[in-house]
Amino acid sequence: MEAFPTADDLLAQIPTESMEILLTSLRHRASEVRIPAANPPQTIPLNRGDVVEIQGPAASGKSHFIYHLLATCVLPPSFNLAEVGGWACAAVLVDADGKFSIKRFRHLLLARLSKSIPVTSGLSTPSSDGHAVEELVVQCLSRLHIFRPQSSAQVATTLMHLPEYHSAHPSLRSEEIGLLAVDSLSAFYWSDRFLAEQWRSVDKSSSADPTEPVSPMRQITIALQRVRALRGPLTVLANWGLNPSKGSVNVGEPYPLYKQHLHPFPSPFDSATTAISPSRPRGGTTQIQPSSGLVPSNLAKGIGTSEPPVPRQSGQEFAITHHITLSSMPTVAYTSLSTPSETEEGTASEVDATQNDVLQGFFRTPGSHSVMRFAFRITADDVVFEHSEQL
Repeated sequence: MEAFPTADDLLAQIPTESMEILLTSLRHRASEVRIPAANPPQTIPLNRGDVVEIQGPAASGKSHFIYHLLATCVLPPSFNLAEVGGWACAAVLVDADGKFSIKRFRHLLLARLSKSIPVTSGLSTPSSDGHAVEELVVQCLSRLHIFRPQSSAQVATTLMHLPEYHSAHPSLRSEEIGLLAVDSLSAFYWSDRFLAEQWRSVDKSSSADPTEPVSPMRQITIALQRVRALRGPLTVLANWGLNPSKGSVNVGEPYPLYKQHLHPFPSPFDSATTAISPSRPRGGTTQIQPSSGLVPSNLAKGIGTSEPPVPRQSGQEFAITHHITLSSMPTVAYTSLSTPSETEEGTASEVDATQNDVLQGFFRTPGSHSVMRFAFRITADDVVFEHSEQL
């Protein structure tokens, strides 16, 4: 006769969560972040806890897109009565590629602040304003925390311990993590693939039944979901575009989309094999304002969306909330902002000197047929979002 389950067995079947996770999930629903357009109804909505994958081939602007988001996160909302458009939050960058240039980032911060904060005639001098801007840049840089892992296992370990680092670090525990960026998820793709093939070849030649190693990407997704549940930052993940998919975005000429080459990793669009036609929001094209970037919910003023929101993921499985596909950068002349000595050190940061080449981005949301198009330029001093063309 089968025994009745005990009270402990019954309690073990009831899903549980900590108060920290509950409060973070409520903050997801209460907070909203937006990439504003020229007209209020035409916006790209993002929320706390969202996970945005940025995919594209080499030289398509993925890293500079992240530079822009990082700068927006660490900059203040305003300074000396001038609107800056930042969040005044801490930002965490997992620089897996090892190519992030702090000198380039500082230059972008200085340029954006200099453009946002005019000299106040009669009350201050250019030198005093310049000193104030320099001090503000130092404060902004202190909000940026950079990790440089050397393997996928180190990426997973870094992310898994990020909540504890947040709680223990003296300069971070009083700050809210507004942005978590990983550039790039594909940094160790080829080495991980080589190790997996080596393991399979050993497994075939061995009569024993060895335990299959845990996938590094599986460890990373588990760690990302833990950070999302405990801290709820906007998570931005750069990823290579290696394998073009059969589907494409057709806006006069087809722009390629890419299959997911990382496994196991969410690939909500891989099943689509037909060309995608971008929808036209009410009132015109989707546009992104220059330099305003993402605005935290406490600064946004209840801007409406062009279509109903997509139901949010309520489970504990890691999922992509939004996906951005970037097109390749046109072949142009480049100039370097760095000195010859910096170039020798490998810290040179090259940007488009002509400032006339527009990069294209396509914003998609799983469960929605809408595709929004935006454009941006990478200049010597900024990542400038421009008005989109008519789709």
